[in-house]
Amino acid sequence: MTGLDIFGKDVLKSLFRLMASGRVLGLALATPCGSFSAARRAPRESRMPSAVRSRTFPWGLPDLDGPDVRVAEVGNSLAKVTYRIISHAIRHRILFTLENPATSLLWQLPCFVRLLRGPHARATILDQCQYGAACRKRTQIAASTLLDTSMLCRRCGQRGLCTRTRRPHVVLSGKEGGVWMTGSAKVYPSGLCTSVAQTFRAYWARAYADQAMSALRPSLPTRPANT
Repeated sequence: MTGLDIFGKDVLKSLFRLMASGRVLGLALATPCGSFSAARRAPRESRMPSAVRSRTFPWGLPDLDGPDVRVAEVGNSLAKVTYRIISHAIRHRILFTLENPATSLLWQLPCFVRLLRGPHARATILDQCQYGAACRKRTQIAASTLLDTSMLCRRCGQRGLCTRTRRPHVVLSGKEGGVWMTGSAKVYPSGLCTSVAQTFRAYWARAYADQAMSALRPSLPTRPANT
C-alpha cells in the first residue's frame, strides 16, 4: 500500500484489515507536523505562518478564522488517524514508532498524553544532527514498549555548535531558495533511518531466537506417580 490518501474511501479500512491479518510486523509513522509546529509563531497579521494552536488549546485556538481554521482541521484529522492506527497496532501486537519534533504540539493532544503515560509506549528524545542532519532538530519518537529505543537517544551537548561536526547548526528559520527551512528539514538523515530500522531488527532477532530456543528445549520428564 503506497501512494494512497489515508482519507480516501476504504483506504483506512483496508489498512486495518491488513494489520489484523498478521502480515504487518511494524509501522513507522510520522504525522505531518505543519500546524503543530512551534515554528508557527508569527503575529496573526503577518504574512509568516502564525500559531493555530497552543499548549492550552492543542486542538486549535478558539479565535481562529479564515484559512487557519482549515489548517487546524486537517492537522486534527491527521492526528486522529494516527492515533487510530497506533491503537490498532497495540491491539494486534504490531511494533510502531511515531516521530514528531520534540516541541510539536501533537504531543500535547490528550490522546497522545494518555498513550505515553500508559503501558504500551515510551518516548525517546534525540537530536538529528547526531545522525547527519545539518540542523540540530530535537525530535521525539514515541515507540512501542516492545522496542528497545535506548540506542536512539543521541543528543547534542550544545545549542549553537554541533558536538558531532564541531560546526554551527543550520537554523531552521525563514526561507532559502523559496522553500521554508523547516520544510527542507523534513527528510530524515540516513543515519537516523538506519538506527530506527535496527531497533525493529533487534526485536525480531530476539523474538526469533526465543522461538528457536523454545523449539529446541527438550520437554521436562514427567515425575513418576507415587505407588
